Amino acid sequence: MDVVLDGVGGDLVQRGVDALRPHGRLVAFSAGGGSVDTGSLLGGLKTVSGFSIGLVSREQPELVDQMRAELWRLLAAGDLHPAHTELSFEHVGEAVALVAERRNLGRVLLRPGN
Repeated sequence: MDVVLDGVGGDLVQRGVDALRPHGRLVAFSAGGGSVDTGSLLGGLKTVSGFSIGLVSREQPELVDQMRAELWRLLAAGDLHPAHTELSFEHVGEAVALVAERRNLGRVLLRPGN
């Protein structure tokens, strides 16, 4: 991988770094913590950086407004297809297991009724 976006943290941070190619970058945007063996960075000239949309929102609100408008435009045009799993509420146990076992890709949505 050239870039890994880590929104989970914990043990997955090091796994993300290990998946990077030389000169790759991991961007952490979760508060999940985690640690990185710095030796795994040196050999491949890999980098780890942090990102906080909250901080960007406070420092550059106009940039966030532009990004938000572009995101909604792409979504309305049908150019974005967010990954998610949608289940009826009667399958709440399955939904919890998907998340607990980290088998979901994107959000898990519970739909009321049939």
